[in-house]
Amino acid sequence: MPAWDVGDTLAARRGLGDSGANARGRPRKADAEQMTHGSRNHCVGVVLFQLGGPDSLAAIEPFLYNLFSDPDIIDFPFARLARPTLARLISSRRAKKVQEHYARIGGKSPIRELTERQARSLETELRKTLDARVLVAMRYWHPLTEEAVERVDAED
Repeated sequence: MPAWDVGDTLAARRGLGDSGANARGRPRKADAEQMTHGSRNHCVGVVLFQLGGPDSLAAIEPFLYNLFSDPDIIDFPFARLARPTLARLISSRRAKKVQEHYARIGGKSPIRELTERQARSLETELRKTLDARVLVAMRYWHPLTEEAVERVDAED
């Protein structure tokens, strides 16, 4: 199984700037070989992060709850105590109106499918010169960040 490099980037690993890539922005083959430390068991992990979106009309209220439970969204003195109640209140009151909007665009957010398509394309390009794996993680809906970390751990 590959050993993942989670948390560092290709550029940071070699101190690459513009001179470390070819005209299309890809690492040169010699640089890519050095970046993998000459090991076939060394894998570069890339995670594409998004906020996420509900994947069905039924997922809208729990998605909104996750969103409004975030201290980066609702923050004021003693918010930690009120946030769960506020998140439940806002998500339950907004769900019906938000469901109407999502129903008009197919009943779900397109963000996961679009991000997974980007991840597949990026992985295809990276694999031309590196042993790389690209994963998707969403902050407020599936696949949650924790789920992406579990996938990395399972493959390690």
